[in-house]
Amino acid sequence: MANKTIEDTFIRSGGTTRKASCQEVGALMLNSKSPPWEELHASKLLNDIEVITLLEYDKILELLGRPVPGDLKEILKWLEDEKMIIDVDGKGYYITNFGAISAAKDLSKFDGLARKAIRIIKYEGKNKAGASKEYPWIFRRDHASDFGQTVPL
Repeated sequence: MANKTIEDTFIRSGGTTRKASCQEVGALMLNSKSPPWEELHASKLLNDIEVITLLEYDKILELLGRPVPGDLKEILKWLEDEKMIIDVDGKGYYITNFGAISAAKDLSKFDGLARKAIRIIKYEGKNKAGASKEYPWIFRRDHASDFGQTVPL
């Protein structure tokens, strides 16, 4: 749309192209927003026990200096409030990409996230010409609880 405004939007309707109404432009704008990566589902629909089994919520709470809730419902509520999981009308939960990256016990259990595990390469000298040591896939868990282990390396 070079040198044109949003009012110059056209829509294909019934085999013809016509100028879009203000309401149609508004609807197109509302429906064109893609969700942030962090809010996308990293898991299939899970029950509460499966969620607790896959996430190290206690390590995150420890890093935040907060006590671990004693009740399963409180833990799930906290995970939902922090947008680590999404409740699906009492049918189960989805773990979000944010939840998996920040609290997963094993990132390889989440399709597409295993490659986002921390990887450290130590180089000789000041350039990247020669790698003296690589620490591949030693950090399979979440970034938050592994962070303390990466700093001394």
